[in-house]
Amino acid sequence: MTEALLDRILEAGLDHRTPTYQALGYCFTVRCDDPVLVTYLRTLFEPFESEVDPATAYTFGSIEDGDGPTYLLYADKKLLDTHRRADRVLSSLFWHVNRQVVAASQDRLLVHASAVAVGQDALVFPAPMESGKTTLAAGLVRAGLGYLTDETVAIDLATGLIDPFPRALSVDRGSWEVLAEIRPTVPSGAERYVGKQWQVPPSSIRPDAIAGPARPRLVITPQYRRGGPTELTRLGRADAVRVLAEQSFNFHALGSVALRSLAALVRGADCYRLSIADLEQACRLVMDVLGDVRAGTQSMVGVVERGANP
Repeated sequence: MTEALLDRILEAGLDHRTPTYQALGYCFTVRCDDPVLVTYLRTLFEPFESEVDPATAYTFGSIEDGDGPTYLLYADKKLLDTHRRADRVLSSLFWHVNRQVVAASQDRLLVHASAVAVGQDALVFPAPMESGKTTLAAGLVRAGLGYLTDETVAIDLATGLIDPFPRALSVDRGSWEVLAEIRPTVPSGAERYVGKQWQVPPSSIRPDAIAGPARPRLVITPQYRRGGPTELTRLGRADAVRVLAEQSFNFHALGSVALRSLAALVRGADCYRLSIADLEQACRLVMDVLGDVRAGTQSMVGVVERGANP
């Protein structure tokens, strides 16, 4: 049945295709029946354009019936999603690409975190979903820092450097007001592909926003707390390793190699927890601590001591 639906889409004609993209170890392309969607996807995936052969060809198409279009998404010949809403099916494309990037990049230690950089110094924000890590990264990029990722921090096991994965920032509706300045421009006709998240290309925040490989200098685990204080609390290095391991996609698969990599990472970094009630204040605290770290000082301004282990 699913291949029959795919045949119907192919027979109707898929005249539009994106370039090939390479995100870390994953290569893909997207073909569809809507030139507006290709324009939109090219904006979002621009940092990953590549000349390599794609491992996966996605098909995004629609079939008509008496109630209007139904949208379908395939990875090669496998049906991934079908829905009446185009934005829902496009979200499935983003989700699947992210999953495949993780699966195809197991030569790196992969941590569920956002990250930004100044020069070759990276700031890593490991945290579960809905903790504010994307909002924090977006606020810091808006303030002038470089962008590495808002989803998967990929650590080269040989060098300890973070390889950029500069996907479009997925900004939830709850952060739209505080990040109103970076609201993305959507191509005319592509509104039906926009759902409950903004997809913000880093270059739309600043043309030079994407950073190069960088070494972690700060590890800060954020937590959004509505109505609470915005404050930094020192985090012991053993606790930082635990947080990073808990948020790793492949820590257990890599075993002792991953543990050594995380131990080396935190030895070269200052570690904190960040409670966020106000984004601008949180960004100021992070920038102040970053300035101290880069200057080689140990300023206590804005840092609350809670007896963390060194």
